[in-house]
Amino acid sequence: MVDSRKIDDYFDNDKIFADRFASKKNPPVLSGWMRFVKLGFPCFAALLLGVMVVMPNIRKSVDLQNNVTMPRKNEMEQLHMESTVFSATDSKNRVNRITADSVDETEAGSQKYKMDNPRGTILTDDGEIVITAPEGLYDQNANTLDLMQKVHALVNEKTTIDTKSGSYDFNAEYGHGQDAITASGDWGNLEGEAWTYSKQNNELTLLGRSKVVNERGVLTAQEQSKYFYNDNKLEAVGNVVLQSDQKTIYADKLVAFLTDTQPREVKRAEAYGHVRIKTTAETANAAVAIYDVNQRTIELFGMKSGYKNAHGGLVTVHKDKNELRARQMTIYLEAGKEQKVKYIKALGNVEIITPKGKAKGDRGEYKPNDSQVELWDNVEISQDGNFVRGGHATTDLQTSVSRIMGREKGERISGTFYKKGNKNNGQTKK
Repeated sequence: MVDSRKIDDYFDNDKIFADRFASKKNPPVLSGWMRFVKLGFPCFAALLLGVMVVMPNIRKSVDLQNNVTMPRKNEMEQLHMESTVFSATDSKNRVNRITADSVDETEAGSQKYKMDNPRGTILTDDGEIVITAPEGLYDQNANTLDLMQKVHALVNEKTTIDTKSGSYDFNAEYGHGQDAITASGDWGNLEGEAWTYSKQNNELTLLGRSKVVNERGVLTAQEQSKYFYNDNKLEAVGNVVLQSDQKTIYADKLVAFLTDTQPREVKRAEAYGHVRIKTTAETANAAVAIYDVNQRTIELFGMKSGYKNAHGGLVTVHKDKNELRARQMTIYLEAGKEQKVKYIKALGNVEIITPKGKAKGDRGEYKPNDSQVELWDNVEISQDGNFVRGGHATTDLQTSVSRIMGREKGERISGTFYKKGNKNNGQTKK
């Protein structure tokens, strides 16, 4: 141990200091920091000399520049979090949230997290969708959420959706799943083999064979059924069948427009391609059919919007062995739940075919209650090669008996009759 008092005495007896301060009345008193300088300078010089000796050996054994680096990814500790909340902003700056009981990073630094009991809240234009599952995987870089085992979704606290697994992309605002899906809500009970969901368009699509069951009946489609929630519209494609108590509609494509009020009711339906409508007594075939619930009408077209009927572009209605044909028909339904056919109006190339003959005109009307068909304008009745022409005709489908008359009182009719087995020797009667 160095005795600082001896060092002070040495400097006090030094002649240099004595002479330098001889003329001063009050020579300075050495303080504690001056002692440190006296003692520290020799120590610092010794330390510097030691570093100069040792440094070359350090540089030979350790390359500081190449070996002092940040920890590698696999050397970092994987994150584990409890009761975690992730947030994702959509295109309208709405904040969607993902929560979980616990979160574990799958690989250190990957920003992919395995979740226990994840819960996602997705905000929409008319409410929110809450999705839950036992397990999930959230990719923070891609901003995607995969849910596994048993996925349950609640849409606006009205519709429940269940499936085995599903994925949602928060950036694209798009979800999809390859497992079977079931749903229950104000649209009815829904089933599909797979599904997609677009948040921007607010559309749910059931892929593959789909089925919808509600109080009005059962709708099935082989390709897909799409639900447009913003427009209250349903679109089914591929061998579509709509079955109710009183009628069944078949088509390549069916579009149904629903009411805004609860429960959802069909207010208009459009069927396209190979349309067939079956009731208890009649069967109608058309290229396009439009059903208006408020008007209680079904319009049938033989050709429309690029669709063409297989029956030569004509609408056909069959009852027993009788057939009514026209380019366009309108079916008027009775009031009430059963909605039986009240009458049918036909327009353009109208023709009624019975086992006993044919009758045709420019327009016609069919009344199923009394099995009567009336024709107007350029009417012609043919039977066994004989023709009768006039302005108005009636045909009884039960007896196959036709009557022809003038459109107005006093209007004459004309006809051509042939002897049986000899159509070349005929005569005309007026």
